[in-house]
Amino acid sequence: MQSISILVYMMEYKQDTGPHLIIVPKSTLSNWMNEFARWAPMLNVVKFHGNKEERADIAENTLRPGQRDEERSWNVCVTTYEIVNLDRNVMNKFAWSYLVIDEAHRLKNEASTFSRVVRTLETRFRLVSTSFPIST
Repeated sequence: MQSISILVYMMEYKQDTGPHLIIVPKSTLSNWMNEFARWAPMLNVVKFHGNKEERADIAENTLRPGQRDEERSWNVCVTTYEIVNLDRNVMNKFAWSYLVIDEAHRLKNEASTFSRVVRTLETRFRLVSTSFPIST
């Protein structure tokens, strides 16, 4: 809820319409989509998930890297750790406003593919959520 409320605040009071990237465990992807629909219906949220062909279609026809902000039809992209690793080339084509990582203790291993990929993403703000200590 706190992560969603920050994005709503950014849109309503700071006129920051994104794009925002939310990276979550696959097991919580549906919950995140449901919570956005319930608490932030003013945000247009895209679920970037599926097989290779489905993701290519979403990237080309919905995310559309390179388009101007005022032409973008969505504010938030929700995806999983695995998809970020697989489609890092798509994710790197955006200048993300907020990056939110749920269960961010996965970043603790700096040598992991996910940790390395996340560090390459261009973002203005980063918010990590975890119930485990991140420090080593």
